[in-house]
Amino acid sequence: MKRGILTLSVVLLVALCANLAAAAPVEVTLWHYFEHEADALEKVVADYNAMQDEIYIVPTFVSRDE
Repeated sequence: MKRGILTLSVVLLVALCANLAAAAPVEVTLWHYFEHEADALEKVVADYNAMQDEIYIVPTFVSRDE
């Protein structure tokens, strides 16, 4: 009886932890080198981030000179 309760408790704990981990949004870094179009790209990314909550995109400028 005790072994069954312990097994059930462990299974429920693992299921709860997996569910909590899945609820966190995924953060994606989008590297770009668009200098003049950066405002347009950031608006598209902001609109995308606002319409859903599973993936969060972070636009990051990378210079072509580096």
